[in-house]
Amino acid sequence: MLTSEERIRTVVEDLRYIKDQWGQKIDDAHLRRGSTTLRRLLVEGELQRAWKAAGLLKEPFIHTATLAFIKQISADQILVASAGGAQFHGGEVRNLRILKSAPEKSFEAQ
Repeated sequence: MLTSEERIRTVVEDLRYIKDQWGQKIDDAHLRRGSTTLRRLLVEGELQRAWKAAGLLKEPFIHTATLAFIKQISADQILVASAGGAQFHGGEVRNLRILKSAPEKSFEAQ
């Protein structure tokens, strides 16, 4: 079991690793390693445990892209939907969606 100091130190190290390694030229190996680190921090709750161990109030807030826009589209019309956002070689991708046909009405991501 980690002490509070060890937990905080490892989370800070992991966040620095992601910040330093993930960028415009990320390769598959760094993406694979960083993804497992993000899973441990976010899904398994290690970031929140370190946050509380540091005595910080409330919860950490993480800005993300969402799939909220698919609520307005019939599921059988969606071929591909992705909420991921990234900058890669000068381009930016967010809220990708590929539909079987054009939607009947216009919609905006929420």
